[in-house]
Amino acid sequence: MKLISRFTTLFLLAFSPLAFVFGEVPVMLMVKSGDQLPSHGCDFVKQVTTLVHNAIMEKKVKLWDSPDKEIQIMPAALHEIEKNASIGLKDIESIFIYELWTQNRKEVSTKTVGISFTNRSEDVSKNISFGYVDYNELEQIFQKSKIPTNANGNYNSTFVSYSLGHTYAFNIVQFEGNLITSPLASDELIKSYTKGLPFNKSVLGYYPPAKYVSSIIDIYTEEDDSLTYFSNEIPKTFTKYLNENQEEFFNIGGDNIFSHLESQKIKVSKVEINEIWRIIGDNLHYTTQGIIVHINGQPMNEMSFEQLKKMDLFIDEHRLTDIIESRNFNYIITKINSQEIKRQDSYNYQKSLIAKKWDNTIEQSLNY
Repeated sequence: MKLISRFTTLFLLAFSPLAFVFGEVPVMLMVKSGDQLPSHGCDFVKQVTTLVHNAIMEKKVKLWDSPDKEIQIMPAALHEIEKNASIGLKDIESIFIYELWTQNRKEVSTKTVGISFTNRSEDVSKNISFGYVDYNELEQIFQKSKIPTNANGNYNSTFVSYSLGHTYAFNIVQFEGNLITSPLASDELIKSYTKGLPFNKSVLGYYPPAKYVSSIIDIYTEEDDSLTYFSNEIPKTFTKYLNENQEEFFNIGGDNIFSHLESQKIKVSKVEINEIWRIIGDNLHYTTQGIIVHINGQPMNEMSFEQLKKMDLFIDEHRLTDIIESRNFNYIITKINSQEIKRQDSYNYQKSLIAKKWDNTIEQSLNY
């Protein structure tokens, strides 16, 4: 593929091959990796290029030379292009999205037509067009694929919900056939056209905000209360059960730690709990997804909550699953969605989540 020496060449890509009905405005968006902030939940460019690159290589979607679709670029050809270029498709810094916009009384409705993988960079050697993909080939993949988000993002987000909601930073570079030459002009156009209305609200609907939260049981707190007591007893309870039920130990991954032939004393070093947190109304709701027991620092297979219930474990007269469901233990958050949380930041993130500051969890955690 030829290098783009003048950026204006990119913007002259027309919607001529794209049919649209009256009221639909053809729009081209430029989405730059460097414009994506923590508040957007992810780097949409990096996520899209990775997903689409894999789909092309697996022959699930076709890569074309342009929206005119005159020449199909086969996976082997793309591989050669990447070898000869100074950048790969997965590493490009910008993508261009072709859409059709329609004004409604309550929302702006959009249809995605396709995506051009044409990198625009201050480094001229990295200005290259890899090609174009029709959205109708991507839509099913976008629907099925959750988009990895940081602590600000919604765990339930898919590539489709991100695309429809325009939950990423973008500039309009072409609108109804006219070039938009600056970010300021793009901002003014967006405000003028959308009038503050949401994108595709009727299609997206409403789902309670959700976070996937991983924690470890905190056995280091020195307090004389029930939370600390149960926190210390939970690993002991697993240790006792697994030593007494070694067949169960091997069934849930113990054979990756010890051989059946080894005589080893099983000691639980850590218990990890994975949950989905949701805001429903004004309340926080927690759903346990799984538990991972660590032996001598090595993780076993994740157990579902239903598996744990069948073990029928007790701490004194309290059922272990009831203790976990009532969250009657101390915990240290280690991960929110796809974002790893440092040990020293865990408590601040915990406070931010409990305060339900979910759109800016990262920023709020810095204020505590």
